[in-house]
Amino acid sequence: MEALSLYVLIIGIFFKGNSTYPFSYLKNIYNLKGIDALYTLYYDKGFFDIDIFQSGDTVVIKEGKRYRFGGIRFDGNYYFSSSHLRNLIPQSGTFFNAVRMQRAIKKIMELYQDNGFPFISVKIKRILLENKSVGFNIEIFEGPRCR
Repeated sequence: MEALSLYVLIIGIFFKGNSTYPFSYLKNIYNLKGIDALYTLYYDKGFFDIDIFQSGDTVVIKEGKRYRFGGIRFDGNYYFSSSHLRNLIPQSGTFFNAVRMQRAIKKIMELYQDNGFPFISVKIKRILLENKSVGFNIEIFEGPRCR
């Protein structure tokens, strides 16, 4: 006796309300990873008020407004000034992008490591969402300077 296999084939899916991403891109992500991946996609681009729901064969997306980078405060930095470090991060007023923020943290760590701080630790301690902007408190533990 053969085992019975059941397959579900999604013939057509429609997206309504998306203006940031093309239909084909959203469809690929949805088919591979589901609706949670769509949320992640939009969150990473600063759409924190996103609402996504499915009704039959239609996925309705209410993007809302994109958040922008707001103020960033550094704590624990002694070797480099806050104004120097601010040059490495996305500028205030630009659209929030999680990948750009991760790259900025990496740049800060590389700057310290290149200047003799192998034990540098950089952490985002607080995220503030207000007035469609994202602010951060970034805590830096420089550790000892080595030669």
